[in-house]
Amino acid sequence: MKLSRAAVGIVMFAVAQAAAAPAPFTAANFAARLTVESVATRPAYGPTTAPAGRQFLVLATSWENRIDPKLAEERGLAPGYGVEDLAQHLYVVVDGAVRGELRAGLDDGAGHRSLGSVMLPKTGAKVSGDVVFEIPAGAYASADLRFYDDTAGDLKLALAGAARVRAPLRPPQRNAVGEFAVFAFEDPAPERAPPGFRAVAVDLRARSEWLSDKEAPAYDPNTPPGTTVKRVNLLDWTEPRKYLYVLADGVYACPPVDGGALPETPRFIPEFLTGWRVAFLVPRDARSLELVCEMPHAATDEGTLNLPPLRFALAGSPVAAAPPAAALVITDEMFTIGVAARRAASFAGEPPGDGRQFVVLDVTVTNTGDTGEFFQPKDQLLVLNADGSELAPDDLSARGPHRPPELVHVPPHEHRRFEIAYRLDAAVARPQLSFHGGEFMKAYDLPVSP
Repeated sequence: MKLSRAAVGIVMFAVAQAAAAPAPFTAANFAARLTVESVATRPAYGPTTAPAGRQFLVLATSWENRIDPKLAEERGLAPGYGVEDLAQHLYVVVDGAVRGELRAGLDDGAGHRSLGSVMLPKTGAKVSGDVVFEIPAGAYASADLRFYDDTAGDLKLALAGAARVRAPLRPPQRNAVGEFAVFAFEDPAPERAPPGFRAVAVDLRARSEWLSDKEAPAYDPNTPPGTTVKRVNLLDWTEPRKYLYVLADGVYACPPVDGGALPETPRFIPEFLTGWRVAFLVPRDARSLELVCEMPHAATDEGTLNLPPLRFALAGSPVAAAPPAAALVITDEMFTIGVAARRAASFAGEPPGDGRQFVVLDVTVTNTGDTGEFFQPKDQLLVLNADGSELAPDDLSARGPHRPPELVHVPPHEHRRFEIAYRLDAAVARPQLSFHGGEFMKAYDLPVSP
């Protein structure tokens, strides 16, 4: 995976929803002054209606270039100031926990669009316009605005209320880049669960603690050019659906439910623990549940970080269910794969069909290496049909309570277990497994229990 950071500093503000909140609110950094003239929530902005369960937080803003022309000339800096993409710099946090989504380019119905960028070409230049965020519907007690820009310096401005400090459900955990915490756990969750499953949900939040050496803000008149300071980066967690899961009974990895609230690339900012409610489908009979957050092979500007998984016990004691006796053991470059096989009259409530049979594999993959690695069940475990052709696992495998993720990430020296089903010709009396490994491909006789 790759962690990324924005090449920015910190401009900080805070907002409030009190009906009689004073205005305007103003803060300045070394390059610009931002004034928030008013704060309002609306169910719609112009012709655009907020999605169900959401509303728009509308900030009437003005921006002014306050760069000292003499300083800019002396240091060879641009006299203009611009933010090409506000969404990469400007953030709102409601109730200290939920980060809003900036919605640029919305038509207000009067010929204006919500700001997505700000360009101030010279000292004294001004730009006014609405900044619109999408936030959860309903009242909020506090809202905090954050703007990050390395070259212009840090600001902090309170608009209303104070974010309530809430204790997490489990003690927070840290790695080299952030702090993570679970604030709520629902077991069962109200999401509809198919047969063999139950739904659970976790309120997971995090904040960036990723420090690095950077040049001090270039427009700071009190700091000599080239001065190095410690600054906190914005933290992007790429491909979290591969690396965030509930581990059932110590071996079954259960990824987030498709279409949930988890973004494709969650971003975490300093100061506030923000996050999302994430739902998972776990085996109905699971005795222990553990939330696992992984950031392996994290690429940074300074090199690759191999961060150990963060683990949060949710229910029961994480003791692995004993795997069945393996009828077949395969040793690959970094994995040991144990396979037990059986025939089944049905799988996930469905018969195989006329002239067909189900062969179900119970697979345990052990990572024998020192770094996390991916195992690919659909590409690496194939069964030979009557005509010698290779069959990938049947799509019905995804409906089994011990289904594998598309990619099974196995941390070093750990085990992951899953079941996959194949629908092959009934005439196949002695199935064979075609294993596609990292360095070899080989067919194995597959002892199948009746």
